[in-house]
Amino acid sequence: MQFDDASTIYMAACEVAMAEKQWQKALDYALRSVHPDSTATYADKGGYMLLAEIYTELGQKGKARAYMNKVYDMMNRYATDHYQSGLSQMEVLYETRQKEAQIAQLARERRQHLWVIGVGCLVLVVTVLLLFYFQLAHRRQKALLAAKVALETETKERRILARDLHDGLGGMLSLLRIRSLTPDPSPKGEGSEYIKLLDNIIVELRRMAHHLMPEELLKNGLVSALNDFAVSVPGATFQFIQAEGVTAPLSSRRGVRGEALELTLYRCAYELVNNALKHAEASHINIQLMLDISMPGGSGINFCQQVVSDFPRMKILAITIHDEYSVIQRMLDSGAHGYVLKSASVQELLDAITAVYQGERYISHEVEDIIRQGESKAVVLTTVERSILRLICEGHTNPEIAVKLSLSTETVNWYRKRLLTKFGAKNAVGLVTLAIKERLL
Repeated sequence: MQFDDASTIYMAACEVAMAEKQWQKALDYALRSVHPDSTATYADKGGYMLLAEIYTELGQKGKARAYMNKVYDMMNRYATDHYQSGLSQMEVLYETRQKEAQIAQLARERRQHLWVIGVGCLVLVVTVLLLFYFQLAHRRQKALLAAKVALETETKERRILARDLHDGLGGMLSLLRIRSLTPDPSPKGEGSEYIKLLDNIIVELRRMAHHLMPEELLKNGLVSALNDFAVSVPGATFQFIQAEGVTAPLSSRRGVRGEALELTLYRCAYELVNNALKHAEASHINIQLMLDISMPGGSGINFCQQVVSDFPRMKILAITIHDEYSVIQRMLDSGAHGYVLKSASVQELLDAITAVYQGERYISHEVEDIIRQGESKAVVLTTVERSILRLICEGHTNPEIAVKLSLSTETVNWYRKRLLTKFGAKNAVGLVTLAIKERLL
């Protein structure tokens, strides 16, 4: 151990005095070599041992024992402090190694996460590229299909034009040539067969022009072109029906796609009328143009009501996929003369059309079963209840509903509770869900 210079000198002098048996002088030097108890350190252990030996020689055994106890206490305290210091160092070392292991684990997890993110990004990129490729391929397939359909349509139109030229106009011109070469004693003025034949040729030319591209369709649109076409066909009439809530005129829908759609519709009407004239020998044809009833603001039920109101003699047969009791009942209440599901057989559809055409009411067997089941558990609503239910579904509060319907808030609250009871709902959310499910709006 290292001691300061004074302690070392006093201890050396003490040892010299003890060697010369000068115990009193050795005691004085020993006492000077140690620090007071309050500041004593482990370095004072040697001085305490010298003091214990000197007091033993002087016969003061009590003091000798006291200094030996100090030696023992100091050694125990030093051993404890040294043990605690070593233990602390071991704890620090353990914690350091544990933290290093955690850091290494975090680093490994970070690398794994980076790999997962990288693989995920790669899969996402590949998926996006595949989707883009399939979408592009689908678009190309649709374009090829559209081109094929257009080519087939053009071929069909050419065949129709060739047939009309050969069978219709060609035959008339041949007949005109034969008659012009044959002596005919009949007059050739107004009303003669020549003039009638020429008039028929002109009508046939106009008909062919109508089929190819009617000028009226290009100038004024589909409605005017169909009306002009109906005028040119004996016994044909034209009606334009616009659903309630569809306020935009048909001409405002024109454009590149709109013009193509109008041309397609016109040709469909043309083919249907010609087939009816040639194959069914129809004497009266009613051409009707109806705007799409599924547009915003319109519905099939409202459209049925408007058609029945505007054309009371018209027969309406509903052919639909809706098999809900509420929809069936509302459609029949709106004036429909028949109701058939799209899953019906061809024979059932023919029976339904025949029955409705003859003025009878036709309900398919499947729909009759739905009506019987629905009547047993149907929710019947009054006009006020239906109005309040509609406003609830739109998110209005009781005071707002009261203002809109000119009712008191208490009355609206009573109707709301009554609706909850009728539907068996616990709150407004359940009420709205059931109303939408039952198609009561």
